[in-house]
Amino acid sequence: MSDNRAATIHIDAEMTVQQVNMTYPACQAVFERHGMAGCGGPYGPPEPLSFFAAAHHINLPDLLRDLERAAAAPVAPPASQPAAATPPTPAAIFRPFVWSALGITLTLGGAWGVYNLSRIAFSRSLGGAPLSWSQAHGHAQIFGWVALFIMGIAYYVLPKFRNAPAAPAPLALTSLGLMLAGVLLRVSSQPWVSEGYAAGVMVTSALLELAAVVIFAASAVWVLAKGQAPNEGYEKFLAAALGSFLLLGVWNLWTAWVMARGGFGLMFGRLNDGLIVLALLGFAGNLIFGVSQRILPNFLGLKPSLPRFSTTGFLCFNAGVALSLLPAGPSFAAALLMLVGAAFVAAGLRIFEPPRMRVAIRGVDPAFAWFIITGYGWLLVGLAILLVVAAASSLAGRPLPLEVLGAGRHALAVGFVTSLMLGVGYRVLPVFQGVTLYNPALLRASFWLLLAGNVLRVGGESVVPYAGSAAAAVWAAVGLSGYLQLAAIVCFAVNLWQTMRQRVSAAQSPSIRQATLPSYPTASAPQPPAQAGPRFVPLASVTATRPPATPVPAAPAAPTSASGKGAAVELNAETRIAPLVERWPVIKEALVDLGFEHLRQLPAVPPMVTLGMASQMHGLKLETLIARIREVITETEEVHP
Repeated sequence: MSDNRAATIHIDAEMTVQQVNMTYPACQAVFERHGMAGCGGPYGPPEPLSFFAAAHHINLPDLLRDLERAAAAPVAPPASQPAAATPPTPAAIFRPFVWSALGITLTLGGAWGVYNLSRIAFSRSLGGAPLSWSQAHGHAQIFGWVALFIMGIAYYVLPKFRNAPAAPAPLALTSLGLMLAGVLLRVSSQPWVSEGYAAGVMVTSALLELAAVVIFAASAVWVLAKGQAPNEGYEKFLAAALGSFLLLGVWNLWTAWVMARGGFGLMFGRLNDGLIVLALLGFAGNLIFGVSQRILPNFLGLKPSLPRFSTTGFLCFNAGVALSLLPAGPSFAAALLMLVGAAFVAAGLRIFEPPRMRVAIRGVDPAFAWFIITGYGWLLVGLAILLVVAAASSLAGRPLPLEVLGAGRHALAVGFVTSLMLGVGYRVLPVFQGVTLYNPALLRASFWLLLAGNVLRVGGESVVPYAGSAAAAVWAAVGLSGYLQLAAIVCFAVNLWQTMRQRVSAAQSPSIRQATLPSYPTASAPQPPAQAGPRFVPLASVTATRPPATPVPAAPAAPTSASGKGAAVELNAETRIAPLVERWPVIKEALVDLGFEHLRQLPAVPPMVTLGMASQMHGLKLETLIARIREVITETEEVHP
């Protein structure tokens, strides 16, 4: 490429990964070096470069410099075709896991669970449905829904977290086949284990599931060990999750063997309690904590994490998990440690504090955060219920009814684990595919349905033993909760199915059609209106969008100082900020004071950002922003005329 053409290339923080790759295909190699690994389809995700840099912990000026160098290289591929440097392996892994998990939960997990719950509610007794059916349904939810969904996401994101090669696709898909076979054999054998043939089938199912767990854990350990990224603290949670998952596989085989030898289809006492703790807290809980620390500060614009709180939470939480597995362990101490540990983890993550900024990514519905924040709330509620149950048994010597224990476990299984799975799924799966979410209304519907179902189930089971004459109405509410939660999963599945059917292609993208140098790439869609929420959003979250073609009325003139020099500068919604900062550099500091914190790390203000865009995305009135800039200009000219 000639020096003249190279001089026309300008890549800044406001452009998206997708736009850069469409315009300058040679830049794909730069993103691959930083762990993109096929995320977002052939052109990458529609995320601003500033967000990509923050999420992958890359120095933004260095990334921009490397991209401009790559774009100026004389051997760049034609702009009309994506470079074939990224193997399709990662995307080929997570999709079958996600679809299999949804298939299990919509049938053997959710639908069967709703049927069992309806029988229980109608009979007003936990014995209304065979307990072996309830446990088989729970097994399908743990190993078929939770484990498969988490495994698929982990196979995809762990290499990105650690900037490491992904596990071989055939190996990952083998673990999928083994786990699916194990779940199907388990639910078809446990209720009939008293029959001679079913006992061997159930043990075989546990062996298959253990093999799947071993393959997944070994692959994850290999990825973590091969990673080139420095350790950041979240890795200890992932290590604890993998250890708990392996122990869960062994525990599951042990319980299957005990049931097969005894000829009964139920797990009792510590066998059942330990399996639930390992699955929901040891495995899913630790993995959620680790992934949360890695992605949520950027996704939600959270305040800087508190590492000491997270470390204290990790130690307390996992000490409680370990104590709960002992044959005659101190259940009250275990429950207390898990609750305190979870509270410290949430406090260290600062998940319940107002965020420092509102992150807006084109095509990402911010309502995904509702699942995550309420999910952490349900975690504390569920652990608090388990603490009350343990206190009643250990200290008062009078165990509470099983319905109360079930309420606590359900708060953890659906309120915490499933809510986090849906929230993270809504956020990352469309980005993995490089498309936008199909229907935001379905996202909100699934949230409210899931929340209503959790409230009815957890609240109903907590009070039904003490409801007296109102017990029939409470049991009816408990029965209704199952239908609401199943409807929430259906909304999620439909939304995800329609989303994943979309494809990103150069022919369909306005960006690629306008990618002839030296023109500037234009986003394929205008920005949506600012969403309600915290006040500030980084300018880096505004995707590269030109101002609208139609004129925007100028804002009313703002008051100026007596000298009136600031009023001589024409300022309106279409005025670009970069030329103002170039002429009066002190304006940059004024913008930082107004909440544009990200400008501290940028070498220059992105050239396409206008006063109208900035005021809208930061929740500021245009008049207020203009008035402050006029004031700064006036003060500067009075000092340096």
